[in-house]
Amino acid sequence: MMRGVKKIQIQRKSFSPRKSTQFFSFLTCFLAIMLCLGCGKNGMSGDFYSGADSSSGAISIPQNMKPAPTIEITEPGRGKYFTNTDTTVTVKGKVQDPKYAITSLKVAGTSLAVPQNGQFSTQVNLKPGLNILWATAKNSEGGRSISVVSVLQGDYRKDTLLIPNAAWVQVSQKGLEKVKQKTLPMLTTLDVEQSLRNLNPLYSGSIPLVGSANVDLQILKYTNPDILFKLNQGYMDVTVTLSNLDVKAKAYGKIFGISYSLIGNTGASKVTLSAKVYLSVQNGKLNASFQNTNVLLEGFYFTFPNSNFLNFFAKLAKNIIKKKIIQAVKSTIEQKLPGFLSDMFNNLKKPITKKILGKDLEMTFVPQNANITPSAISVQMDSNVRVIGASSLFQAPGSFYTPSYPPTLTIGATSDFTASLNDDYLNRVLYTAWQAGLLEMTIDDAFLSKMSSSSSSFTSSIKLNGGLILKFYPELASHINNTDPLSLEIKAFLPPIVQMAGNPDLLKASAGEIEIGFIIHQGALKRTVMKVRAHISMTVSASVSNGQLSIQFIGRPSVFGDVTEEPMMDIDESKVELLLNVVVPIMMPQLLKSIQGIQLPTLLGISIGQVTMQQDGPSGDFLTLTGSLKTQ
Repeated sequence: MMRGVKKIQIQRKSFSPRKSTQFFSFLTCFLAIMLCLGCGKNGMSGDFYSGADSSSGAISIPQNMKPAPTIEITEPGRGKYFTNTDTTVTVKGKVQDPKYAITSLKVAGTSLAVPQNGQFSTQVNLKPGLNILWATAKNSEGGRSISVVSVLQGDYRKDTLLIPNAAWVQVSQKGLEKVKQKTLPMLTTLDVEQSLRNLNPLYSGSIPLVGSANVDLQILKYTNPDILFKLNQGYMDVTVTLSNLDVKAKAYGKIFGISYSLIGNTGASKVTLSAKVYLSVQNGKLNASFQNTNVLLEGFYFTFPNSNFLNFFAKLAKNIIKKKIIQAVKSTIEQKLPGFLSDMFNNLKKPITKKILGKDLEMTFVPQNANITPSAISVQMDSNVRVIGASSLFQAPGSFYTPSYPPTLTIGATSDFTASLNDDYLNRVLYTAWQAGLLEMTIDDAFLSKMSSSSSSFTSSIKLNGGLILKFYPELASHINNTDPLSLEIKAFLPPIVQMAGNPDLLKASAGEIEIGFIIHQGALKRTVMKVRAHISMTVSASVSNGQLSIQFIGRPSVFGDVTEEPMMDIDESKVELLLNVVVPIMMPQLLKSIQGIQLPTLLGISIGQVTMQQDGPSGDFLTLTGSLKTQ
């Protein structure tokens, strides 16, 4: 009969929202936010464990724990999935104590009458997300045991389907001024000259028995290109200006049978193109199109060296050449600028890849809708995540999913952008990593040493060896030695879940049915000391740094756990509480570190300056970032 351990009660520090002033890359019209769970500063310090070496005597373990009843939840099964129509679950189990009277029995905090036959059953309410179901029994000597199982309740979306409404982004009129700075270099490379050259001859005419004239473009130059964006309802006004347009033109032909060739000038002091830009989405591709395009030439001129005959032709050719310059400017900008704007958006479809434990995690965003209002351009996207070349390890209905409405926060006049990420997308990331085995790992001394050397935010002086186990269970001394290497083999049987929690905590993360195998290595022999199922919930916060979105633990997690295997001998499972108190802070940062530090996409060098984060959406399931853009 399995026995359980007590709930680990861990106090966590309070948390207040904070602004992030750190740099990270920003895609002009969309922010692809990725969840990254990691450890905080000094991950091994604090309330969990303050000893130095597990064999040095620094850990104080009481060896006379009170004898406890045995208790086991038999229904529901571990890791079961319930739908959102399952609002309650029947929790069944058995409890016994052959030596002492059982004085208290609780299931999910509700007291039950102690059954004479040892069989108990009760209804427990389910909530969306991870539900940690626990039953605890106490005897007349004060000994207490616990049995825990975790189940999921909610909607689920198959990983072959996109996550709808995964992300929304708004760029304000103020933010478009930053986009302008990255658009200007494109205007300096507009190949108006080639467009005009393709129209050569710009003019061709003749007078019978007198002569002929032809005009070809030679060189075209302009200075001080500029562009303005003005948001309106349903469209955006775009104005492009080119100053000091100067065209060197060659006039050639014959006069009374005598050939001639002269270089003249044509151009304008200022060229202004105005157009309305409309956005549309077709088959996941966002398109920018120009309508009502108009080109105005101010201060237009067309002159050649003094010649009455050529000046006569110049008068005939002036309006024709003016129209061809307008045509060249219009066709060049209409071809290049809409494509430039479309490319900015369509870069969103390019997969973002991060290598995790030797596997490529690929994230894809697909535009679904675009809208322009006087206050902002907004783009809505669906998304998916996959691990390239990986197969699913678990039978599951899909990632945790809560159908949601769009975010409601409007962009302020002083902000450059808002970017909102649905927590369904974060859960798809976690689900995909879990299905691909990225949350499975083995932690040993070599692993801890490598982790400490590669991360300044993780420190550990614990030695994973038999001495750590013997501090808790000296009765195992006939089976293991102090110096036997110890490893923790970790496997998650449910995907972690992230849910928006509102201020001040913002995010809640939970992970259930995490199996921790305590493995002793004696030469080539691997021996299992015990296996424990851990169930963990924690508060986390988000920040951005160096082009990445990260989420850190706040305070300490709340942990339940019970023993599922003890092959060496029957051990005092009430001490597992203390043992988990030591190993959880070692395990959790690295378990969730596998999806830490996802690089955000970059376009045109535009990045984000100051950022604030808050809960958003009618259902409260969006994480919205509001901030400023930087062009350097």
